[in-house]
Amino acid sequence: MIGIIPGVLVFTNLGDKALDVRSPEFILAVVILALMVIVSILLKRRFSFEELQAKVLHKQDAVDKVYKY
Repeated sequence: MIGIIPGVLVFTNLGDKALDVRSPEFILAVVILALMVIVSILLKRRFSFEELQAKVLHKQDAVDKVYKY
């Protein structure tokens, strides 16, 4: 849920300012949207789903070994 809040705020602001595309607020909303896309691409390259999943599974295996009776 926390992950969608920034996008919702940016798209809501973008829609609100869409009637005046030359306003500074609209341009700022477009720039923020572009930055969000760029940051998400960079984070995707930095952290792959498989690596994160492997770390989580490795931690779960370690917990299972500790609590195994």
